[in-house]
Amino acid sequence: MNKKINIAAIICMILTGTMSAQTSYEAAHLIDNQLHGSARYVGMGGAMGAFGSDMSVIQKNPAGIGTFQSSELGLSLSVNGGSTKTDGLRRQESTPFLYFNNIGFVGNLMLGHNDAINFAFTYQRSKVFDRYVRFQTDIDKIVTQEDGSVLSDNVTERQYYGNSESGNINTFNFNISRAVDNRFYWGFTMGIHNAHYYSDAYFKSEFPNVSKDVYNEQGELEYTETPYVYTDGDVSNQIYGTGVSFAFGTIIRPIDASSWRIGLSVRTPTMYNMTFDYYHKLYSLQGKSLDGTKEEQRCKYKVNTPWIINASTGFTIGSLLAVGGEFEYQNAKHSAIYVNQSRLLDQTDADLLETYTARIGAEINADNVSFRVGYNYTSPLFSENAFKGVNNLDFNLNRFDLFSDNLRDRQILTFGIGVSSGRIFPNCYMDMVFMRQWDNHTISMKEDIDEPYQSYTAKRFNVSMSIGWIF
Repeated sequence: MNKKINIAAIICMILTGTMSAQTSYEAAHLIDNQLHGSARYVGMGGAMGAFGSDMSVIQKNPAGIGTFQSSELGLSLSVNGGSTKTDGLRRQESTPFLYFNNIGFVGNLMLGHNDAINFAFTYQRSKVFDRYVRFQTDIDKIVTQEDGSVLSDNVTERQYYGNSESGNINTFNFNISRAVDNRFYWGFTMGIHNAHYYSDAYFKSEFPNVSKDVYNEQGELEYTETPYVYTDGDVSNQIYGTGVSFAFGTIIRPIDASSWRIGLSVRTPTMYNMTFDYYHKLYSLQGKSLDGTKEEQRCKYKVNTPWIINASTGFTIGSLLAVGGEFEYQNAKHSAIYVNQSRLLDQTDADLLETYTARIGAEINADNVSFRVGYNYTSPLFSENAFKGVNNLDFNLNRFDLFSDNLRDRQILTFGIGVSSGRIFPNCYMDMVFMRQWDNHTISMKEDIDEPYQSYTAKRFNVSMSIGWIF
């Protein structure tokens, strides 16, 4: 495929803001759609909104805390790692790391035989950003200069990109819930979210088979550059801040003689107060050599994530089998960013999509041992043609971030095992789970509006162990 680059057109496009907005990508960092929680919850694929009795449902369906019939203290440890494989390009492994995934307490106060009021506090790591991507591709292009003359016709441009991401979103949840006659449950949760994301990236494009003459101030030829380096730079982004959200949920057993139950919950937008720190160093821009001066920017802003609606169902067969299903919807188009109390005219409506997550899980119990399996599918977050831009001067005053990395869909498969109420440790349980996650992405270096997208898959594994005490 031939693509034509015009230097003057690129500069004009950047300065006048005809590119789509960087703001869509800042909002997407804060949209929570990962699977984290206790080993039992993850082993069931997170499809426990209608069952409850696990602290990890505290945000998905707060009424699930109301199903506890005793007090409980629990914590989870996780080992997380992964790899990234681009189409026929480079593969990059990440170093596994250990972290606390979940810790919490539920206090149970029985008001009668089937009535109770419960209180809960949990800490959850609700999103993990850690990964590393390395990217290289060749594209055929026609390169013109500012006067429109052709510098070289039908040549290969080689693009390089690397990005090391780290950080997480930690959530502290406070819940009150109620059980009424063992058939109706309601719950309310307030979540305090602390977000920190860091990205350290480089990008470079060059023409391996093109030479460029470099002259000094006197117009004398100093040397000939081969390959011809077109664009070269380093970029660093850091965002951090806190937010608050509220969730309300119910669980109903419509038939007294049946174990079948239905759950429904609504979660408000998480309202964040954020700061971003940015800098770049450019060594070459559209063929012009630069000195790599550090350009910095800091901006304070607010983000409102979308509303989340969650519907769930489940049934049990005695104490032998439990099967749950869940459907979650959020319209990422309605994410909003505010600077100086004014909502930015950003591109979240064009770049982001309505997304849904379907979860299904099952648990089989034999004596005091449980076996679990779960599956998740999340629809694409970004539209096919989304890419970064700089159309708001307050938010993007000095930013120069060409690469657009768009999350498409996600699949998760989990397998778990649990042991409870053993003779050695009465009223205790231990669960373990293995999770495998596949994230499909598209990526492009938008040097011109028709730049093609490449595809890659980021694979992540997670091994978690949870222990708890019931009293």
